[in-house]
Amino acid sequence: MQAAKMQLSAKKVTLIKGQKKTLKLNGAKGKVTWKSSDKAVAVVKKGKVTAKKAGIAVITAKASGKTCSCKVTVEDPVLNKTSAAVKAGESLKLKLSGTKQKIAWASSKKSVATVNSKGKVVGKRPGTAKITATVLKKKFTCKVTVVKEETSPEEESKKEEESGKEEESKPEESKPEESKPEESKPEESKPEESKPEESKPEESKPSEETDDFDFDRDVTVIRNGGSNTLFNFEVRNDLNPVRSNFQQAGFSLNGNTATREVEAESVTYIFRKFPKTLEGLKRIPLEDEFSPMAAVIAAIASFDLTKSDFSVYSQTHPFFEMMDYLNGPESTIGNARRSDLFDAIRTTLKYARFAYFVGAHTTNAYKADEPYTFTLIKNPVPVPAIDTYVSHPEGIPARQMILISVSWQETQRYMTTYKSSVDGKWYGWDASWQDMTAQIPTP
Repeated sequence: MQAAKMQLSAKKVTLIKGQKKTLKLNGAKGKVTWKSSDKAVAVVKKGKVTAKKAGIAVITAKASGKTCSCKVTVEDPVLNKTSAAVKAGESLKLKLSGTKQKIAWASSKKSVATVNSKGKVVGKRPGTAKITATVLKKKFTCKVTVVKEETSPEEESKKEEESGKEEESKPEESKPEESKPEESKPEESKPEESKPEESKPEESKPSEETDDFDFDRDVTVIRNGGSNTLFNFEVRNDLNPVRSNFQQAGFSLNGNTATREVEAESVTYIFRKFPKTLEGLKRIPLEDEFSPMAAVIAAIASFDLTKSDFSVYSQTHPFFEMMDYLNGPESTIGNARRSDLFDAIRTTLKYARFAYFVGAHTTNAYKADEPYTFTLIKNPVPVPAIDTYVSHPEGIPARQMILISVSWQETQRYMTTYKSSVDGKWYGWDASWQDMTAQIPTP
C-alpha cells in the first residue's frame, strides 16, 4: 500500500488583518509542530492562523521529520472616508487602499445613493445611506449623507409650483397659474434669505487661509482594543544590566534583539490633511497616551509647510516652538539638547517626512499610501531601557511607552509620553523626537 502524501490544506492564503484561518496537515502521523516565520504578521497555534498586520509570513507544519508550508499574505485595507456628504445629483469617490483583492461595493439605500464597481458614489435624493466595501468577507463602511441640491430662487419657485407647494406663495397669486411664474421671478424675500448664507463663508475665510486643518473632519481615529502584539527591542551590548532586566521582564534575547508577545492596545490614525501651523497642530487633542506621538508624526509630515530654511541654526527656529509645545509644561529641554534634536531631524525630514505611514519604504523613497495611515501600540511591559537612555526629573507623573511598527525596520520605534499634572493633557517626553527620527535609512 502507498502511504498518503502529507500536505497542508492550503499552500497560499490571503487574510485581512484580524481574520483567522485554520490550516490542516493532511496525511500526518504523530505530533505536528507549527511555526510562523514572522509573528508580527501572522501567528499560528495548532494550525489556527491569526492575521496581525500587513505583510507576508510563511506558516510551516512539521511532522515525522517532514515539513509543509503555506504562504500567508496579510492585508490591512483602509477606506479613505468613514463619513461623507454629497449633494443630490453629484458624486464622490471612495477608495479602499491596502488590498489587491476584488472589492464588492454596495449601498444600503439605492434610492438615496448608488455606488458602482469602482467606488463612485452618486447622490440621488436627500437622506442617509451606508456604502459598504467588502473584501474577503471583511466589510468597510462609509456613512454617506445626501443633501438637497442647491438651486437659484427662480428654480426653487418653479419646482414649488410644479409640485403643488403653495405654503410660501400667496393665495391670490396661486390662482392665475399661467401668468404667475413671470411675476414670481423678482421675489424680494428669497434673495434676502440667501444673503446670510453667502456671508458666512466670507466670515470664516481669514481663519481658513491661516490654517484650515480640522481634526474632526480631516482625521479618523480607530481604537482597535487589545490584541496579541510581538514587541521587538534593540538591546545595546554595552548595557549589560539592561539585557538582564529584559530577561527578567519575560523577553527572549536573540543577539541584540529582545522579543516578547503580549496583548496590547492599539490605535489607528488616518490623516487626510495635515496642520500647516502651530495653531493648526494644537487642534489635535492631546487626550490620551497615543495622541502626543500622533501629533509628532503629523508635525514631522507637515514641517516643510513652515516655509523655513533648514540651514538656519537658531533657537528661535519655528521647529523649537513646535517641539516645546509637544513636550508640554513639565518637560524642559536645554539648549544643548534642543540643538542636538534639531541636527538629528533637519536632514532626515528632507527625505523621510512620511516614513511612519503605511506604504512607506526605502524602496519607494518613503512614498506613503493615501490617506496617510499609521497604527500606534501601547507597550504594557515595563522596559528599563527608557530610564537608561533618557534622564527624568523626580516628581513627574508616570510615563507610557508608545510604539510604531514600520516596514523598513525589524524593531519598533518608540516614544515616551506622560500626562501633565498641570493641565491633564498628554505630551511627549524629553528626547522622544530624537528616538523617533534618528538613523532612518536613506532610500
